[in-house]
Amino acid sequence: MAKYSLDFKMKVVVEYLSDTIGYGLLGKKYKIKSSSQIEVWDNAYQAFGIEGLKGARQNKKNKRDKYIKYVLISLVQLLGVTIESMG
Repeated sequence: MAKYSLDFKMKVVVEYLSDTIGYGLLGKKYKIKSSSQIEVWDNAYQAFGIEGLKGARQNKKNKRDKYIKYVLISLVQLLGVTIESMG
């Protein structure tokens, strides 16, 4: 089970993004042991949106699936493959 809920992570990240308060002060305000954890959440949110804040177990398969889709689309575009050319 995650130590911090998705709602809590979202609350902290939104406050960071909408305010002038830094990671350190937010960490103290919300009693988070390491302010670098907030930076991790911020980076994950900015890279993947709310999906990035979900726990690793929930998010691992989703990230893998997105990566596989990205690789396949890139390969298809690189090779110029179309559905018609496959039939």
